Amino acid sequence: TAPHRVTRLSVSVEKSGSAYVSVPFEVPKAATRFDLRYSYPKSDNCIIDLGLGDPDLTDFPSKQGLVGWSGGARSAVFIAMDDASPGYAPGLRPGTWQVLLGLYRLPDHPVTVEIEITFDPAPREEANRPARPKIASSGPGWYRGDLHCHTFHSDAKGSPERLHGTALREGLDFLAVTDHNTTTAHMAYFDRASSPDLIFVPGYEFTTAQGHGNIFGARTVEDFRAETDRDVAAMIARIQAKGYLFSVNHDKPNIPWNYPFPGADCMEVWHAPWLSGNHFCLERYQAKLSDGQRLTAIGGSDLHQPATDDSGNLATLARPCTFLYCNDLSV
Repeated sequence: TAPHRVTRLSVSVEKSGSAYVSVPFEVPKAATRFDLRYSYPKSDNCIIDLGLGDPDLTDFPSKQGLVGWSGGARSAVFIAMDDASPGYAPGLRPGTWQVLLGLYRLPDHPVTVEIEITFDPAPREEANRPARPKIASSGPGWYRGDLHCHTFHSDAKGSPERLHGTALREGLDFLAVTDHNTTTAHMAYFDRASSPDLIFVPGYEFTTAQGHGNIFGARTVEDFRAETDRDVAAMIARIQAKGYLFSVNHDKPNIPWNYPFPGADCMEVWHAPWLSGNHFCLERYQAKLSDGQRLTAIGGSDLHQPATDDSGNLATLARPCTFLYCNDLSV
Protein backbone atom coordinates (compact mmCIF):
# COMPACT_ATOMS: atom_id res chain seq x y z
CA THR A 1 0.00 0.00 0.00
CA ALA A 2 1.31 3.46 -0.87
CA PRO A 3 2.14 5.68 2.12
CA HIS A 4 -0.02 8.57 3.21
CA ARG A 5 0.88 11.90 1.68
CA VAL A 6 0.56 15.27 3.41
CA THR A 7 0.16 18.69 1.79
CA ARG A 8 0.58 21.85 3.86
CA LEU A 9 -0.59 25.25 2.61
CA SER A 10 -0.42 28.70 4.10
CA VAL A 11 -2.37 31.69 2.81
CA SER A 12 -2.65 35.28 3.99
CA VAL A 13 -6.09 36.90 3.74
CA GLU A 14 -7.22 40.45 4.36
CA LYS A 15 -10.06 42.86 3.72
CA SER A 16 -9.39 43.07 0.00
CA GLY A 17 -12.93 43.48 -1.25
CA SER A 18 -13.55 39.83 -2.16
CA ALA A 19 -15.61 37.73 0.23
CA TYR A 20 -14.13 34.41 -0.95
CA VAL A 21 -10.60 33.07 -1.44
CA SER A 22 -9.86 29.85 -3.34
CA VAL A 23 -6.76 27.85 -2.43
CA PRO A 24 -5.95 25.14 -5.04
CA PHE A 25 -4.45 21.76 -4.15
CA GLU A 26 -3.80 18.55 -6.05
CA VAL A 27 -5.53 15.24 -5.27
CA PRO A 28 -3.21 12.41 -6.41
CA LYS A 29 -4.46 9.46 -8.46
CA ALA A 30 -3.89 6.95 -5.67
CA ALA A 31 -5.97 8.81 -3.07
CA THR A 32 -9.32 7.39 -1.98
CA ARG A 33 -9.75 9.80 0.94
CA PHE A 34 -8.33 13.03 2.22
CA ASP A 35 -8.61 14.68 5.64
CA LEU A 36 -8.35 18.47 5.78
CA ARG A 37 -7.72 20.71 8.76
CA TYR A 38 -7.51 24.48 8.80
CA SER A 39 -6.63 26.93 11.53
CA TYR A 40 -6.41 30.68 12.00
CA PRO A 41 -6.58 33.12 14.94
CA LYS A 42 -10.34 32.83 15.40
CA SER A 43 -12.05 35.51 17.49
CA ASP A 44 -15.21 37.59 17.58
CA ASN A 45 -13.81 39.83 14.84
CA CYS A 46 -12.10 37.05 12.84
CA ILE A 47 -14.36 34.33 11.41
CA ILE A 48 -13.37 32.43 8.25
CA ASP A 49 -15.73 29.83 6.78
CA LEU A 50 -14.75 26.59 5.04
CA GLY A 51 -15.91 24.83 1.87
CA LEU A 52 -14.55 22.62 -0.93
CA GLY A 53 -14.74 22.49 -4.71
CA ASP A 54 -13.71 19.66 -7.03
CA PRO A 55 -12.00 19.96 -10.46
CA ASP A 56 -15.29 21.03 -12.10
CA LEU A 57 -15.53 24.23 -10.03
CA THR A 58 -14.95 27.39 -12.06
CA ASP A 59 -15.14 31.07 -11.24
CA PHE A 60 -18.55 32.34 -10.13
CA PRO A 61 -21.11 31.38 -11.28
CA SER A 62 -19.96 27.78 -11.58
CA LYS A 63 -22.52 25.32 -12.96
CA GLN A 64 -21.10 22.48 -10.88
CA GLY A 65 -18.19 21.50 -8.68
CA LEU A 66 -19.32 22.56 -5.19
CA VAL A 67 -18.54 19.58 -2.96
CA GLY A 68 -19.65 21.03 0.35
CA TRP A 69 -19.73 23.83 2.86
CA SER A 70 -19.47 23.83 6.64
CA GLY A 71 -19.16 27.57 7.27
CA GLY A 72 -17.51 28.13 10.62
CA ALA A 73 -18.93 24.96 12.20
CA ARG A 74 -15.95 22.65 11.57
CA SER A 75 -12.18 22.97 11.65
CA ALA A 76 -11.64 19.53 10.06
CA VAL A 77 -13.47 17.66 7.28
CA PHE A 78 -12.88 14.59 5.12
CA ILE A 79 -13.88 13.46 1.65
CA ALA A 80 -13.68 9.80 0.60
CA MET A 81 -14.90 7.55 -2.18
CA ASP A 82 -17.52 6.07 0.15
CA ASP A 83 -18.24 8.76 2.75
CA ALA A 84 -17.72 12.39 3.72
CA SER A 85 -18.16 14.78 6.62
CA PRO A 86 -21.71 16.08 7.11
CA GLY A 87 -22.21 19.02 4.77
CA TYR A 88 -20.01 17.44 2.08
CA ALA A 89 -20.75 14.98 -0.72
CA PRO A 90 -18.80 11.71 -0.95
CA GLY A 91 -16.78 10.90 -4.05
CA LEU A 92 -13.14 11.54 -4.88
CA ARG A 93 -11.22 11.87 -8.13
CA PRO A 94 -7.77 13.18 -8.98
CA GLY A 95 -7.14 16.70 -10.17
CA THR A 96 -7.04 20.26 -8.91
CA TRP A 97 -9.44 20.84 -6.03
CA GLN A 98 -10.05 24.08 -4.16
CA VAL A 99 -10.32 24.99 -0.51
CA LEU A 100 -12.98 27.71 -0.34
CA LEU A 101 -12.45 30.27 2.39
CA GLY A 102 -15.38 32.55 3.16
CA LEU A 103 -14.11 35.76 4.72
CA TYR A 104 -17.11 36.29 6.96
CA ARG A 105 -15.39 38.67 9.37
CA LEU A 106 -11.81 39.96 9.37
CA PRO A 107 -9.76 42.38 11.49
CA ASP A 108 -7.98 45.36 9.93
CA HIS A 109 -4.71 43.45 9.55
CA PRO A 110 -3.78 40.39 7.38
CA VAL A 111 -4.60 36.95 8.83
CA THR A 112 -2.73 33.72 8.09
CA VAL A 113 -4.73 30.55 7.44
CA GLU A 114 -2.88 27.24 7.80
CA ILE A 115 -4.22 24.21 5.88
CA GLU A 116 -3.09 20.59 6.22
CA ILE A 117 -4.38 17.84 3.91
CA THR A 118 -3.58 14.15 4.44
CA PHE A 119 -4.25 11.73 1.57
CA ASP A 120 -5.11 8.09 2.22
CA PRO A 121 -4.70 5.42 -0.52
CA ALA A 122 -6.52 2.55 1.24
CA PRO A 123 -8.96 0.66 -1.06
CA ARG A 124 -12.54 1.94 -0.92
CA GLU A 125 -15.73 1.39 -2.89
CA GLU A 126 -17.78 4.22 -4.35
CA ALA A 127 -20.68 5.49 -2.26
CA ASN A 128 -24.05 3.87 -2.90
CA ARG A 129 -26.79 6.46 -3.49
CA PRO A 130 -30.24 4.86 -3.29
CA ALA A 131 -33.02 6.10 -5.56
CA ARG A 132 -35.43 8.64 -4.10
CA PRO A 133 -38.95 7.30 -3.55
CA LYS A 134 -41.86 9.26 -4.97
CA ILE A 135 -44.07 9.95 -1.99
CA ALA A 136 -47.42 11.71 -1.89
CA SER A 137 -50.45 11.83 0.36
CA SER A 138 -53.58 11.94 -1.77
CA GLY A 139 -56.42 14.31 -1.13
CA PRO A 140 -56.82 18.09 -0.88
CA GLY A 141 -56.60 19.85 2.43
CA TRP A 142 -54.65 22.05 4.78
CA TYR A 143 -51.23 20.67 5.68
CA ARG A 144 -49.04 21.81 8.57
CA GLY A 145 -45.27 22.20 8.46
CA ASP A 146 -42.11 24.08 9.31
CA LEU A 147 -40.11 25.72 6.50
CA HIS A 148 -36.77 26.45 8.19
CA CYS A 149 -34.51 24.18 10.27
CA HIS A 150 -30.99 22.77 10.50
CA THR A 151 -29.01 19.62 11.36
CA PHE A 152 -25.36 18.83 12.00
CA HIS A 153 -24.87 18.94 8.22
CA SER A 154 -24.41 22.68 8.83
CA ASP A 155 -24.21 24.43 12.21
CA ALA A 156 -26.60 22.49 14.46
CA LYS A 157 -25.65 19.76 16.95
CA GLY A 158 -28.47 17.32 16.27
CA SER A 159 -28.66 14.57 13.67
CA PRO A 160 -31.19 14.17 10.85
CA GLU A 161 -32.64 11.22 12.77
CA ARG A 162 -33.25 13.39 15.84
CA LEU A 163 -34.87 16.10 13.71
CA HIS A 164 -37.10 13.44 12.15
CA GLY A 165 -38.20 12.35 15.60
CA THR A 166 -38.92 15.93 16.64
CA ALA A 167 -41.06 16.48 13.52
CA LEU A 168 -43.07 13.33 14.31
CA ARG A 169 -43.49 14.43 17.92
CA GLU A 170 -44.86 17.79 16.77
CA GLY A 171 -47.30 16.16 14.34
CA LEU A 172 -46.01 17.86 11.18
CA ASP A 173 -47.15 16.92 7.69
CA PHE A 174 -44.10 18.42 5.95
CA LEU A 175 -40.69 19.76 6.90
CA ALA A 176 -38.23 21.77 4.81
CA VAL A 177 -34.68 21.05 6.00
CA THR A 178 -32.55 24.05 5.01
CA ASP A 179 -28.94 23.62 6.08
CA HIS A 180 -26.56 26.45 5.17
CA ASN A 181 -25.31 26.20 1.56
CA THR A 182 -25.56 22.40 1.52
CA THR A 183 -28.16 19.73 0.71
CA THR A 184 -26.19 16.70 1.92
CA ALA A 185 -28.64 15.95 4.75
CA HIS A 186 -31.20 15.14 2.05
CA MET A 187 -28.72 12.96 0.15
CA ALA A 188 -27.71 11.15 3.32
CA TYR A 189 -31.10 10.73 5.01
CA PHE A 190 -34.21 12.79 4.27
CA ASP A 191 -34.79 11.77 0.64
CA ARG A 192 -35.38 8.19 1.74
CA ALA A 193 -37.03 9.12 5.06
CA SER A 194 -40.10 10.78 3.49
CA SER A 195 -43.37 8.94 4.00
CA PRO A 196 -47.03 9.65 3.16
CA ASP A 197 -47.39 10.94 6.74
CA LEU A 198 -44.34 13.25 6.72
CA ILE A 199 -42.86 14.77 3.56
CA PHE A 200 -39.34 16.19 3.70
CA VAL A 201 -38.96 19.11 1.31
CA PRO A 202 -35.42 19.44 -0.13
CA GLY A 203 -33.73 22.80 0.02
CA TYR A 204 -31.00 24.85 1.64
CA GLU A 205 -30.36 28.28 3.10
CA PHE A 206 -28.42 30.62 0.81
CA THR A 207 -26.07 32.13 3.37
CA THR A 208 -23.77 35.13 3.10
CA ALA A 209 -22.69 37.90 5.45
CA GLN A 210 -25.18 40.24 3.72
CA GLY A 211 -28.32 38.13 3.84
CA HIS A 212 -29.95 34.71 4.02
CA GLY A 213 -32.68 33.16 1.90
CA ASN A 214 -34.24 29.71 1.65
CA ILE A 215 -34.35 27.84 -1.66
CA PHE A 216 -37.20 25.30 -1.63
CA GLY A 217 -37.13 22.31 -3.97
CA ALA A 218 -33.40 22.19 -4.78
CA ARG A 219 -31.37 19.03 -4.23
CA THR A 220 -28.15 20.63 -5.44
CA VAL A 221 -26.66 23.97 -4.39
CA GLU A 222 -26.48 26.88 -6.81
CA ASP A 223 -23.13 28.67 -6.63
CA PHE A 224 -23.59 30.84 -3.53
CA ARG A 225 -20.36 32.85 -3.89
CA ALA A 226 -22.30 35.95 -4.89
CA GLU A 227 -20.48 39.19 -4.13
CA THR A 228 -22.56 41.91 -5.77
CA ASP A 229 -26.23 42.85 -5.91
CA ARG A 230 -26.25 41.78 -9.57
CA ASP A 231 -24.74 38.39 -8.65
CA VAL A 232 -27.53 37.74 -6.16
CA ALA A 233 -30.30 38.81 -8.54
CA ALA A 234 -28.89 36.58 -11.30
CA MET A 235 -28.54 33.63 -8.91
CA ILE A 236 -32.18 33.95 -7.79
CA ALA A 237 -33.29 34.16 -11.44
CA ARG A 238 -31.41 30.91 -12.18
CA ILE A 239 -33.02 29.23 -9.17
CA GLN A 240 -36.52 30.26 -10.19
CA ALA A 241 -35.91 29.22 -13.82
CA LYS A 242 -35.33 25.69 -12.49
CA GLY A 243 -38.72 25.73 -10.78
CA TYR A 244 -37.54 26.34 -7.21
CA LEU A 245 -38.90 28.94 -4.80
CA PHE A 246 -36.85 31.67 -3.16
CA SER A 247 -37.74 33.11 0.25
CA VAL A 248 -36.03 36.05 1.97
CA ASN A 249 -35.26 35.02 5.56
CA HIS A 250 -35.59 36.89 8.87
CA ASP A 251 -35.20 40.45 7.54
CA LYS A 252 -34.64 42.13 10.91
CA PRO A 253 -31.79 44.16 12.41
CA ASN A 254 -29.61 41.37 13.81
CA ILE A 255 -29.68 39.25 10.61
CA PRO A 256 -31.00 41.53 7.84
CA TRP A 257 -31.33 41.15 4.09
CA ASN A 258 -28.87 43.83 2.93
CA TYR A 259 -29.15 43.24 -0.81
CA PRO A 260 -31.75 45.04 -2.94
CA PHE A 261 -34.99 43.17 -2.47
CA PRO A 262 -35.20 40.52 -5.21
CA GLY A 263 -38.08 39.07 -7.14
CA ALA A 264 -38.72 36.63 -4.29
CA ASP A 265 -41.61 34.17 -4.13
CA CYS A 266 -42.16 34.52 -0.40
CA MET A 267 -40.83 36.17 2.72
CA GLU A 268 -40.24 34.78 6.19
CA VAL A 269 -42.40 37.12 8.26
CA TRP A 270 -42.39 35.02 11.44
CA HIS A 271 -38.96 33.65 12.35
CA ALA A 272 -38.40 31.74 15.61
CA PRO A 273 -40.31 33.01 18.71
CA TRP A 274 -42.49 36.00 17.85
CA LEU A 275 -40.86 38.33 20.38
CA SER A 276 -37.41 37.85 18.80
CA GLY A 277 -37.80 40.95 16.63
CA ASN A 278 -40.46 39.70 14.23
CA HIS A 279 -42.32 43.01 14.32
CA PHE A 280 -39.47 44.31 12.13
CA CYS A 281 -40.09 41.50 9.60
CA LEU A 282 -43.82 42.20 9.57
CA GLU A 283 -43.30 45.95 9.13
CA ARG A 284 -40.94 45.37 6.20
CA TYR A 285 -43.35 42.85 4.67
CA GLN A 286 -46.24 45.32 4.97
CA ALA A 287 -44.15 48.02 3.26
CA LYS A 288 -43.54 45.70 0.31
CA LEU A 289 -47.25 44.95 0.02
CA SER A 290 -47.95 48.68 0.07
CA ASP A 291 -45.45 49.11 -2.77
CA GLY A 292 -47.44 46.63 -4.85
CA GLN A 293 -45.31 43.52 -4.39
CA ARG A 294 -47.22 40.30 -3.95
CA LEU A 295 -45.26 38.03 -1.64
CA THR A 296 -46.52 35.01 0.24
CA ALA A 297 -45.94 35.35 3.99
CA ILE A 298 -44.42 32.25 5.58
CA GLY A 299 -42.94 31.30 8.95
CA GLY A 300 -40.23 28.97 10.16
CA SER A 301 -38.66 28.05 13.47
CA ASP A 302 -35.04 28.10 12.27
CA LEU A 303 -34.51 25.32 14.81
CA HIS A 304 -30.88 24.26 15.05
CA GLN A 305 -31.61 20.73 16.18
CA PRO A 306 -29.91 20.11 19.55
CA ALA A 307 -28.00 16.93 20.29
CA THR A 308 -30.40 15.99 23.09
CA ASP A 309 -34.18 15.92 23.43
CA ASP A 310 -35.74 19.40 23.49
CA SER A 311 -39.35 18.57 24.32
CA GLY A 312 -40.74 21.39 26.42
CA ASN A 313 -38.53 23.97 24.71
CA LEU A 314 -40.76 26.86 23.62
CA ALA A 315 -38.44 27.52 20.66
CA THR A 316 -38.46 24.00 19.25
CA LEU A 317 -39.65 22.86 15.83
CA ALA A 318 -43.07 24.07 14.58
CA ARG A 319 -42.87 27.38 16.47
CA PRO A 320 -44.25 28.78 14.20
CA CYS A 321 -45.92 26.54 11.63
CA THR A 322 -46.93 27.40 8.10
CA PHE A 323 -50.20 25.91 6.81
CA LEU A 324 -50.46 25.15 3.09
CA TYR A 325 -53.56 24.20 1.17
CA CYS A 326 -52.55 21.50 -1.33
CA ASN A 327 -54.39 19.25 -3.77
CA ASP A 328 -52.09 16.52 -2.48
CA LEU A 329 -49.11 16.57 -0.13
CA SER A 330 -45.93 16.06 -2.15
CA VAL A 331 -42.67 17.86 -2.71
